[in-house]
Amino acid sequence: MKSKWLGLVLLLLLPGAALAGNIYGTIMQVNAPPPQGTPVEVTCGSNRYRGSIGPGGSYSVYVRDNGACTLTVSGASQTVYSYPNPAQYDFVLNGNTLNRR
Repeated sequence: MKSKWLGLVLLLLLPGAALAGNIYGTIMQVNAPPPQGTPVEVTCGSNRYRGSIGPGGSYSVYVRDNGACTLTVSGASQTVYSYPNPAQYDFVLNGNTLNRR
């Protein structure tokens, strides 16, 4: 009986996991990367996904939604798109402006 419930739960969860994607890339300031640990947030509708900047300005945020989302770092935002496959976005942070590289 337990295995039937486990199978049903896995069946319901796997399609969502199969549609999930990863948004990753680098965020640089004009002369250097932002401080390591700077929060990065991706908002898709009412869902928010959080990550932080790592070494060399790298970031990676696992996003369970597909479609248009907003990536925000240090008060600057830019539209990104989440797909079932990983999507790379590299940015330059200049004050309160986030521009694609």
